[in-house]
Amino acid sequence: MGRETDVYLPGLSAENLRELPAAVDDGPGGFQGRRAKKRRLIVICDPSHRSILAPPPKGRHRHRHRHQLFLTFKKKVAEEPNDGANYLSILIDCFRSYNAEPTPYAYSFIIRYLFQRHMLSHLPPVLDRLEKAERFDVPQRIFVSVIRSFGRANRLHDAVDIFHRIPNFRCTPSVISLNALLSVLCKSKEGIVLVGDVLLKTPEMNIRLEASTFRILIKALCRNGKLNSAIEILRMMPLHECTPNAKLYSLQDNLEQSRRMITCMERAGCNPDIETFNTLLAGYAKVGDMAKAKELMNEALDKGLQWNSHSYEILIDGFVGKGEKEEARQLLMEMISKGESSGRLSM
Repeated sequence: MGRETDVYLPGLSAENLRELPAAVDDGPGGFQGRRAKKRRLIVICDPSHRSILAPPPKGRHRHRHRHQLFLTFKKKVAEEPNDGANYLSILIDCFRSYNAEPTPYAYSFIIRYLFQRHMLSHLPPVLDRLEKAERFDVPQRIFVSVIRSFGRANRLHDAVDIFHRIPNFRCTPSVISLNALLSVLCKSKEGIVLVGDVLLKTPEMNIRLEASTFRILIKALCRNGKLNSAIEILRMMPLHECTPNAKLYSLQDNLEQSRRMITCMERAGCNPDIETFNTLLAGYAKVGDMAKAKELMNEALDKGLQWNSHSYEILIDGFVGKGEKEEARQLLMEMISKGESSGRLSM
C-alpha cells in the first residue's frame, strides 16, 4: 500500500463536490490499484460560491501548501500584461482562494515587481491596503527597499513621504530607515534641500542619530563643496553622544579639506587619534605625496601621538612605491628599534 499524500484542489465550487468521488476513485484514470498512493482530498473552495472553506493544512503539509500558494501567486502575476492589470486584486484573490491572508513577503514581492517594471501607478493602492487593511507588523526592511527604489526612480518626495508614514504601518522606524532615506537624498542637490525637514522631524519619530548618520551627511556636504556646513555637523556630533573617528576623515576626496576638518574638530573638543592621522596618511601615500605624508606624521608627534606599526607600514610602502628605498630602509630600522613589527610590508 502506498504512502498517503494530499491532493489540493483550490478554487473548486460546492456544485462540483458531488462529482469528486468518481473523479478520484473510479475509472482507469483514477487512483485505484494495489500500488496506488492513498490520496487524502483537501478541497479549498472558492469563496465566491456558497461553500465552506477548508482550514489550511497543518504540520508537515503546511510548508508544501504555502510553497504551492506562492508559486501560484507568482505565476498569476507574471501572466498579467504590463498595462491594465489590477495587481492588488491578484494578490488578494490568489491568497483568498487558498484560504490564506497575504503575508509581508507577498507584499514585498508585488512591490518589488512593480518597481522593476516601472509600473508605479499601481503602487499606491497596494501600499494603502498594506497600511489600512492588514493587521500584521510590517518589517522595516520593506520600507528601506521602497525608499531606495523611489530614489532610483528619482521620486524623492515619495521617498520622504513613505518614510514619514512608516509608523502607520505598525512599524517602528529606526536609524536604518533614516540612513536609507538620507543616502537617497544626499545623492543630488535637489535631495539635499529636503534633508533639513527630514532631520527636524526625526525627534518626533523617536529616532536617535548615530555616527553612521553623520557620515552620510558629512560626505554629501563635502562632495558638494559645503565644507563649512560639514564642519558644523562635526561640531554637533558630541551633542548626540557620537564621537568622530577615522572613517569620517576618509570620506573626503580633498586631503587638504580633511586636514582642515581635523583642526576644526580639535577646536570643537574632539581630538583625533593616531588612526585618524593614518587614514589621511594613506591618502597622501596613495597619490605619492610622501613629503606631505611625512609632514603629517610629524604633526601627529607634535600633538603627543605615537606612530604605530600601521603608521610605519603606510610610510614604508609609500616610499618603496616611489623608489625611495633608502628612506624606507631607515623607517624600517626605526620601527624595529621601537619594537614595532609587521608582516605586511612590501619590501
